[in-house]
Amino acid sequence: MMMELKCCGRINPLGVDKQNIRLSFALDGSLGYSRCECKLFRADNGQPVCVIPTEGTTVWIPPELVEGLTAYSWQVELFTPEGERVSSEPACFETGPDIWQGGWICGGQEDDRVLLFQKALQLGAPVKK
Repeated sequence: MMMELKCCGRINPLGVDKQNIRLSFALDGSLGYSRCECKLFRADNGQPVCVIPTEGTTVWIPPELVEGLTAYSWQVELFTPEGERVSSEPACFETGPDIWQGGWICGGQEDDRVLLFQKALQLGAPVKK
């Protein structure tokens, strides 16, 4: 079965740049499959946006298929050689605004590396929008 569905390397992120949406998933290795699809839906109404066949475990979403400031859900479907369909639990992400304004905080590296600083927090209650 699938596990660790991620968008841009994060689980259910908010504020994703719609120009660079990368969906990825990991398989536990116990399930052989003959075909794999990634399905993208609008979270507000469940309308399908696209179905993208994939041979690997990473899918890039074309920016023209998504809108800014919109929530999406997605899942992966595998098809076994026997024709059985196996679906992952849905994951989600929300795109940021179409035009970002503001300065970037950076470390001043002379090459193209990007540093990511993050910390996982345990919250006592759900986050409100």
